[in-house]
Amino acid sequence: MNRNGTILWQDRNTVVILTGLKRPSRNKATGAMLQVFILYKHKHPVLAARGGLDKHVCGNCPRRPYLVKLKKDRGLDTPRKCYVELAKSVGAVWDCFKRGSYPVWDRDTTPFEGKLIRWGAYGGPEKIPVGIVREISAASAGWTGYTHQWENPAVDKYREFFMASTESEAEHRKAKGLGWMSFRALREHERLVRGEEMCMKSKEHEEACGFTLDCSSCLKCNGRSGDVGIKEHN
Repeated sequence: MNRNGTILWQDRNTVVILTGLKRPSRNKATGAMLQVFILYKHKHPVLAARGGLDKHVCGNCPRRPYLVKLKKDRGLDTPRKCYVELAKSVGAVWDCFKRGSYPVWDRDTTPFEGKLIRWGAYGGPEKIPVGIVREISAASAGWTGYTHQWENPAVDKYREFFMASTESEAEHRKAKGLGWMSFRALREHERLVRGEEMCMKSKEHEEACGFTLDCSSCLKCNGRSGDVGIKEHN
């Protein structure tokens, strides 16, 4: 049994797995946070994304590879596809799940006390029952999380935990009007608007302030601490 991770929740198509309980994450961008993966159960993540089955865990996220390719093939403007490398950590977690190696969480929150949580190392964390998010977040020392499903009224209950992932100034304004904190991806020509702060792990923050912080040292993207923007570079 792999004690580095645990199954937090699952249904017919989706499984939620938390990792890092024994071996801290080596992700340089996020730091040593517990990583929560939301996975489609029936296909390897690479194949699921290629065939559009990632809709079960990513919803209508505009950065899904399937949707990005579809728009590009039609000559439509589209954001860059999701940066997550499915063949690596995501695929490894899925493989371990398919081998039956992860135990099911026993509802004891003690292992999460004093730890930092990354809700959504892959997949939309709004797929996780909000009671689980609330229970584990309360036990933790802090968390980060993002959702592209912020326009759905059924997702409003996650506003106190996750950022609205926005792709334009117009989306940023709309998310703010709905009561969300916004995490906005800025294209090269775009600038921060009033109230937004540059992501502290960005090169722009380093150029302006002389330093960067990983997510575990910042924790601003917790749905409660203000709006953040980050530049996308070609």
